Amino acid sequence: MYIIESGPAAGVTGAQTLGRRMGIDHIITLDIGGTTAKTSLIENGELTRSPEYEVGGGMNVGHRLLKGGGYLLRVPSVDIAEVGAGGGSLAWVDRGGSLHVGPQSAGASPGPACYDLGGEDATLTDANVVLGYLSPNALAGGHLRLNPDLARQAVEQAVARPLDVDVVDAAWAIHRLADATMVRALRAVSTERGRDPRQFTLFAFGGKGPAHAIGIAQALQISRVVVPPVPGLFSSLALLFSEVEHHLSQTFFDAAETIDPVPLQHILDRLRQQAQTQLQSDGYTEAHTHLTAFADMRYGGQNSELTIPLPSATLTPPAVAQLCEDFARAHLQMYGYRSDGEPVQLMALRVVARGLAEATRVPEHLRISEATLATDTASGTSRRAYFGPEQGWLSTPVMGRQALADGPVYGPLIVEEYDATTVIPPGCVASLDNWSNMVIEIR
Repeated sequence: MYIIESGPAAGVTGAQTLGRRMGIDHIITLDIGGTTAKTSLIENGELTRSPEYEVGGGMNVGHRLLKGGGYLLRVPSVDIAEVGAGGGSLAWVDRGGSLHVGPQSAGASPGPACYDLGGEDATLTDANVVLGYLSPNALAGGHLRLNPDLARQAVEQAVARPLDVDVVDAAWAIHRLADATMVRALRAVSTERGRDPRQFTLFAFGGKGPAHAIGIAQALQISRVVVPPVPGLFSSLALLFSEVEHHLSQTFFDAAETIDPVPLQHILDRLRQQAQTQLQSDGYTEAHTHLTAFADMRYGGQNSELTIPLPSATLTPPAVAQLCEDFARAHLQMYGYRSDGEPVQLMALRVVARGLAEATRVPEHLRISEATLATDTASGTSRRAYFGPEQGWLSTPVMGRQALADGPVYGPLIVEEYDATTVIPPGCVASLDNWSNMVIEIR
């Protein structure tokens, strides 16, 4: 059992489950909390996996060629890219006059200056308060009061004065720079791997994800954003959707083109039998199991592998030839080239065994409790919010999620909930589906 980064991984599996229910197979997840932004890719309804994960480094950009200087763990994991940008990230100006957001964080204590708990440093949250995105009275159902004057003072001292700009311009620069940092993580799992983000839907959650999702989607030309219910607690909710999985592997180093399929098939059959035995001990019958086999492959001389699905359950010479071709295509998509004529090495075989519940854990409809609805901002209110130098300050309607059930609402709009705030700029339209997902189309 592995629990490293289990919270972020749960959010990705939850997005996968919701995507299947919504008929969305291509998803990029965006999970922004207090200190980091995490993202992952779901393609054809399947998670992107990695045989290793790095912890304790300055960043994990989800790139097989670039590491962050942390501790490398050889464990099966959901492939997640992570950068140091979140609600508590500090905004600061270096001696050369360049603005930075993060990776340092104000932490939970004292937190952003606007919390009025003794913090004096400017954070991304303080910038969002200055821009009018966050209500001084509505966070955590009104239990967390914010001080806009302290937020403005912190942004002015840390950024506006050193750069000799207006405090609103400074706050906007902080917000947009944080977006750009988060875009870097999304590119690490999409464009840097040969995927076009415009073909994906962005699922945004975490306490700060919905506040930045639209700006990030616009930067990548993503046309649709989904904000699931209870976005700040979505990773916890998604743990209820998780399926039982066992990952088994066996090293088998040989040249793929000249390999004898017979011993390879014996290893594969043994791994499948071990996987079935483990699932049966978990209480799953053979009819409620699903096994998928993979091979780790690389070109000769490389020090990193690609994990390729096996084309068939039986490894024959034609199947091995097809496996080599699948590897070459995956290498072309990932790295931009294929080396026909270069030797291909098989490094290991893998089997992923999944236990299938007899009944789905996901309800057909999701009803948000009356206690949660009571914290939603009443419809009909509005406040001024800043949407950049071209559009400036706009009187922006503020409402709760359930108000969208009456029909699509056009931006500008701010949707306030107990655990998150969604900022919807002009040019977008938001609606609610029957699972209480907020679906935002960017036009």
